[in-house]
Amino acid sequence: MSLKKSILFVLVSFVTVTVLAEDSFARRRSKTLKIATLAPEGSAWWQILKDADKRIRELTNGSVKIRLYPGGVAGDEPDVVRKMRVGQLHGGALTSVGLAEIQPELMVLQAPGVIQTWAELDAARTKMSDKLKALLREKGYEVLVWGDVGFNRLFSKTRVDTIEDVKKTKPWCWTQDGLTRQFYKELDVNPVMTSMPEVLPGLQTGLMNAYSVAPLVSLSLQWFTRSEYMYDLPLAVTIGAVVITKKKFDTLTDAEKAAIEQAGREITPKMEEMVRGGDEDAIAALKKAGVKVVVPTARQKKQWQKAALASAQASAGEVYSDALLQDLKTAVSEYRANGN
Repeated sequence: MSLKKSILFVLVSFVTVTVLAEDSFARRRSKTLKIATLAPEGSAWWQILKDADKRIRELTNGSVKIRLYPGGVAGDEPDVVRKMRVGQLHGGALTSVGLAEIQPELMVLQAPGVIQTWAELDAARTKMSDKLKALLREKGYEVLVWGDVGFNRLFSKTRVDTIEDVKKTKPWCWTQDGLTRQFYKELDVNPVMTSMPEVLPGLQTGLMNAYSVAPLVSLSLQWFTRSEYMYDLPLAVTIGAVVITKKKFDTLTDAEKAAIEQAGREITPKMEEMVRGGDEDAIAALKKAGVKVVVPTARQKKQWQKAALASAQASAGEVYSDALLQDLKTAVSEYRANGN
């Protein structure tokens, strides 16, 4: 081969390798998953997502990674869902409000008064998981991992014991939260409807003086600093999930999808330990901070439970289907019937 031809061969080879490398890099860069969460940077939820990112990178040899947008920098959850729809974001670590923006039927798991323990939630969600995932898939989304936020308690500036006491408060309700709105309607209470980022300022100004969230949420978001009482009656659980648009998910190879699913399975026990164990730790921390815990009497519990179940039924046909609510009740009843 002549020197001229050798030089030409080297140049062609160099250009070819460079083009292929750039193409490979572009493909790899396109597999960055942009995922948003309201969880503040440094919080336990944020750390779990960071751990998931690390594990996904390991399992895919770096071909897939997560770019996390924490602390509401991408907006409230309805904003996150809108950005997913137009492709600005690929996924979100969402609570029930964000999930309801996509598929309201999923809110059946939060039907007030139906699920009363973590074990009942696990049993019901396991039995209904395929159906719930299919409902999300119909809307163009895939579940990467189910999550939990916690069992809600009512926090307030003034002491609450009875339903009549709630009527004297100004409770917050997430604007898009149809279930909580229906529950307050059952109590004949008019809540203050705002987005989540507006809660702390609203508590500071007196726009609202009560709210219902999991203790860990109140602690993490510092809302407890504006609360003097916590009513220790968990009537509904708040669920969550990390979801990704099906459009983005379908750009991944089967091996990459399997790796993400594996990472999801691996972080689930860690998430459950953090949320479920953290709930009691959060209550202890709230007590230490001066929040007074009010324990309802048996009679009061019965009154609240009756109102909760009535609101769950009233939401059938409005938030979720009656058939799905009956599926949930059946799953919980079967679990209890087995002596658990």
